[in-house]
Amino acid sequence: MTGIQALERKAPAQPMRPGKPERREFEYIRHGTQTLIASFNVVSGQIAFA
Repeated sequence: MTGIQALERKAPAQPMRPGKPERREFEYIRHGTQTLIASFNVVSGQIAFA
């Protein structure tokens, strides 16, 4: 069982320009946490989510 933060960026990423990489906003909005429960079958490689 793992707790995961539900985050959302405050603004969309700015597209690339010639000679410049894509820019992403570093601020975010928190939407609380969610719990992830999963199991991994080593033999088949399948992941089962609950």
